[in-house]
Amino acid sequence: MIKLLKALDFLDFRDWIVIALLIACSALVLTNSWALSRAEKAEQSAAKWEAAHQGLVANIKAAQEAADLKLKEREDAMQARLAEAVEKERAAAAQNERRLRAAVVAERADAVSLRNQLAVRFSCPAAPAGDPAAAGGDDAAAFGDVLAEALRLQAELAGAAEGHASDVRKLLDGWPGP
Repeated sequence: MIKLLKALDFLDFRDWIVIALLIACSALVLTNSWALSRAEKAEQSAAKWEAAHQGLVANIKAAQEAADLKLKEREDAMQARLAEAVEKERAAAAQNERRLRAAVVAERADAVSLRNQLAVRFSCPAAPAGDPAAAGGDDAAAFGDVLAEALRLQAELAGAAEGHASDVRKLLDGWPGP
């Protein structure tokens, strides 16, 4: 080291200041260059992160759109099943109404036939005024009235029962299955 200092002995104080300034400027240039390099790397890194972020956002949007499409398809399928069930129920209700109307017509015909049979059975030819058999016609009329009322009530109850049965079928058909 002393040899080096003796070799550099010819330099005076000003020369040393110039050398120190050159070294400081070189250090500043190197530091600036290093800082710029770090800034460029930071920008590149930020760009990579931004690209990754945009990729994730695009993936999330695509997944959301796929989920929305699947949900829409399921909703459409449910609407179609519901419309089909409603149409089946309407057809069943119309068929049930036709069956009930036919049953009512048959019941009325049976009631008329039964009344006629009772009227014939309890009617008697003109009997004397005090004859107990003459009261049979009045009894037949009273019995016919009671029978007509009973048949009317029976028809009303049958209609109400069928309506309740239809409501129960609708409820069971509409109940979510496993």
